[in-house]
Amino acid sequence: MTAEHHSSPGELAKGARGTWGTRLAEARGLTLGEWFRELVLAELIAHPAEQVILAEVLALRMLYLNTVQIIGALKQIEAGRKAELKVRNMA
Repeated sequence: MTAEHHSSPGELAKGARGTWGTRLAEARGLTLGEWFRELVLAELIAHPAEQVILAEVLALRMLYLNTVQIIGALKQIEAGRKAELKVRNMA
């Protein structure tokens, strides 16, 4: 097996899907996603500082998604109230 140079994470992921990553996962009886998840978690356990950073990133992601969901719900309520007001004004 020769080492290949990948200039971007996307190229690395593409290489993993098509070649060595898939073979390593299959050798352990895992899907590529399961194998990659185990690899990342093992690295996080070995490096606690990165574990804290990942936790913060995931917390920010959750905060963002919850905020977007609330904004979307408010826009739906606002649209419903506008329609209700139009009906009242027509009557």
